[in-house]
Amino acid sequence: MAYPVYRVDQVRSLDEQTIAAGTSASSLMTEAGRAAYQCLRRYWPKVTAVCVLCGPGNNGGDGYVLARLAAEGGLSCTVVVLAPQKATEGAAVDARKAALTAGVVEQALPESLDSQADTEQTVFVDAMFGAGFRGQLHEQFAIAADWLSKRRSRVLALDIPSGLNADTGVASSNTVQAAVTITFIGYKLGLLTGAGPEYCGQLEYAALTVPDAIRGAVQAPVQSLGFPDVMQLRPRRTPSFHKGRAGKVLIIGGAPGMGGATIMAAEAASRVGAGTVNLFTSPEHVTSALVRCPTVMVSGVEHPVLSEQFADSEGAALLESMHKASGALVLGPGLGQGAWGQSWVYWLKAANTRPLVLDADALNIIASLPNPEQYFHSVNAAGLVITPHPGEAARLLHVSVAEIQNDRYEAVKQLVKLSGALVILKGAGTLVGWLDAGGRLRLEVCLAGNPGMASGGMGDVLSGVLGGLLAQGLSYVDAGRLGCCLHSEAADRLTQTEGQVGLLATDLPPMIRYLLHVKES
Repeated sequence: MAYPVYRVDQVRSLDEQTIAAGTSASSLMTEAGRAAYQCLRRYWPKVTAVCVLCGPGNNGGDGYVLARLAAEGGLSCTVVVLAPQKATEGAAVDARKAALTAGVVEQALPESLDSQADTEQTVFVDAMFGAGFRGQLHEQFAIAADWLSKRRSRVLALDIPSGLNADTGVASSNTVQAAVTITFIGYKLGLLTGAGPEYCGQLEYAALTVPDAIRGAVQAPVQSLGFPDVMQLRPRRTPSFHKGRAGKVLIIGGAPGMGGATIMAAEAASRVGAGTVNLFTSPEHVTSALVRCPTVMVSGVEHPVLSEQFADSEGAALLESMHKASGALVLGPGLGQGAWGQSWVYWLKAANTRPLVLDADALNIIASLPNPEQYFHSVNAAGLVITPHPGEAARLLHVSVAEIQNDRYEAVKQLVKLSGALVILKGAGTLVGWLDAGGRLRLEVCLAGNPGMASGGMGDVLSGVLGGLLAQGLSYVDAGRLGCCLHSEAADRLTQTEGQVGLLATDLPPMIRYLLHVKES
């Protein structure tokens, strides 16, 4: 089920409003600490000792609640104090007093870390800084974070790993690497994209007792996106169905020496259900394409039309072939950035009126134009989807890759503004953004996907999937959301049994086909 993803200031507002409505800060802190303790026992059932590293604020208070519960549960429990609670009263101060009364032992840096019992039955808890932290960890906090990260398989982070920016997913140089992170009240933007998934490990969630009326009044800027959320969008077939109703897709790409990408895209479009898949590619790839995908109709094109006006007979013939071959277009896989690829980009601007997917070198060529925005808005597509990775996004926006990754949410906003398209920004925590019918920006973060997808051709398969869904009549928004989830979910299913290393893009299409027929629960 989809859930809202909040900015830090919004989560803080939910917390403050809940307290103002009558729930005490101590009650919320106790609830958070209890949820964290229960999480610890689920993931490490054989634990005998707990070491909690506590900072000066409410995150440290959550840590003291967990420490008290651990001590009351019969575990050996130590709190490493990185900064004392400065207030003389308050929820965190009360939590510390209760923990000490329960027998929790406090120690201070630096000698305390080396003296900790460090066995497989010891779990370490990061309660140094919560979601409000910004910047770099310094001095003893940096030392403690590095020490924790070396024991990552036994680290539980409370709310967010210390050092991670909870709004952007940018990690400081000493960010704690956790095996499990339990976050409270609401999912934060930075947990789900950028470096967030790498540092969080397994992500757990405790909603706490925030009243529905308060939660409903705060509009989250992002929604989660998972395969169960889009299963109902899958194309359906009636008993009288025929291939003409399944649509046509034309895939254009495969410059000389770059045939593999477009062949993978064609196979993916076929496996996702397109009735007819046509491929325009360099003549040298025709044979290999037919050997790999004999169901695809392949045309070798030696010299695409170089004139934007299509005055010659070759241009007219190509234009007629395109109209006959496509209900949707995919341009970019293996396109190259030379004259062959550039010609297709110019040709498309004047010729296309169909749903369109732009990927890879199509985006790089557009980025090199004097006015990419003008090009995007002059393409007369009946629904446009673009699928940049961070490098392509950086070129389109004329910024560095680091700037894209430093705020992926903002990057998607700018790409939607630039292109008017549904944008799929690939990477850890793939983001999907578009403008709804009222002109409002919609953003979603895909929950599926894994590092095994870091291999050549994955984006080409995604482009083929999107083209195949568009050919079957899905709107560009539905095709983008469903295609993104099918692609990532297929990779997750495959790696569950076969591992991540060695996953190939060509492994995905059969699993994608399987997912199209999984029954809804």
